[in-house]
Amino acid sequence: MRRVRSLRARLLLGALVWVACASLAGGYALSYAFRTAARDAFDAQLGSLVAVLIGLVDLDANGQLRLARPIGDPHFDQVYSGWYWMVIGPEAQLRSRSLWDLELEVPDITTTSAAPTISTARDPLGRELRVAVQRAVLPGSSAPLLFVVTGNAEALHVQYRRFDTILRIALSALGLGLLFAVLVQIRFGLRPLERLVREIEAIRSGKAERLSELETAELDSLVAEVNSLIDHNRRVVERARASASDLAHALKTPLAVMKSLEREEGPEAARERSEQLATMERIVTRHLARAAAAGPGRHSPVAITPIVEEIARGLTRVHADRVIVIQNEVPSSVNYPADRQDLEEIVGNLLENACKWAKRRVRVSGELVRDRLVLVVEDDGPGMSEERARLAVDRGVRFDERHPGSGLGLAIVSDLVHVYEGTLTLSRSELGGVCARVELPPPLPSPAKRGRDHV
Repeated sequence: MRRVRSLRARLLLGALVWVACASLAGGYALSYAFRTAARDAFDAQLGSLVAVLIGLVDLDANGQLRLARPIGDPHFDQVYSGWYWMVIGPEAQLRSRSLWDLELEVPDITTTSAAPTISTARDPLGRELRVAVQRAVLPGSSAPLLFVVTGNAEALHVQYRRFDTILRIALSALGLGLLFAVLVQIRFGLRPLERLVREIEAIRSGKAERLSELETAELDSLVAEVNSLIDHNRRVVERARASASDLAHALKTPLAVMKSLEREEGPEAARERSEQLATMERIVTRHLARAAAAGPGRHSPVAITPIVEEIARGLTRVHADRVIVIQNEVPSSVNYPADRQDLEEIVGNLLENACKWAKRRVRVSGELVRDRLVLVVEDDGPGMSEERARLAVDRGVRFDERHPGSGLGLAIVSDLVHVYEGTLTLSRSELGGVCARVELPPPLPSPAKRGRDHV
């Protein structure tokens, strides 16, 4: 079975199904209610005629049955009309003119009652009848009499057919009207989606940069999410372009030096080439670390304490000959929604740099201040001058390129923190060495959540 791919067709098909089901169920219920009411009214009429017949029949002076006056309904005078009455006694009976020479099979009622018993039967002509039978005792009579009144059930069927015809026409008109209203509703309801498609096409063709609000609460959340994705992708592309430009600029000088030394021989030229290769390796390493950064986005909260403990165990083994003690004072409750690899790069480079210069002790502390992550790494080493500290965290200066052999740890941390729009500051620690303080801003709520908050 081929699936319906059009949203409009799905909505219309769904509406058609429920309109059809509702019309059929409603039509059946209304038809049943009308048939029941019409039959009850017809039976009530027969019961009234039986009561009238009982009131009109009495006994004459000779004890014979007689009708005081005609019932007054012309149907009982029309031969074979289906409207008959009979009064049956032990020795005689009265019949309506409409019966003529027909003989009716009358239900045998053995007990007297205040109301007639009504059933369905057929006359000798095959006509369906509704039969009302009641046994009653007249004043002056010692034996009960059987009073019978029948009505032509075809009159009921005529009413049934007429009502069903009117009901079909009404429900068909109602169904068509509902389908037309659904079509209008679908067209009106899908108009924002059509506008959204046009705006996305405009973005794809370069005619627009963002989606505008549709003034529809449900779709504005989607618009906010798409705009957030567009902004994120734009930042990624801009970051990639900037990284490629920085990499090309950084490699330009080492490559020029390598080219100038292409035909030179000797230990001096070999040493220079080795230094330039090391410089190029540091440059590529830093840019690869920057390019690998996931950056801010939708991340699950990551516990900081396990990251510090894992990296501390590794660095303790690396510097086992120096017996460096790494104190992890980060509370276990400190979690921050970021890419785990990015956090490992930040913590790992800070701890590695601290262990490189520490004498015996490195301390790591952290806390959340209004959802803002504050991470501090301190060592008891010789420290760093303000000038070198400024160069180490200044994004505009390639610290590793100007100071060969100084390492890339702080530069990589600076780049990653900048990606998260945070700050890295270096100062004098209470332990005597460097205090590296990283602050990462609180994650922004999702555009969809912000949209719901304003609804």
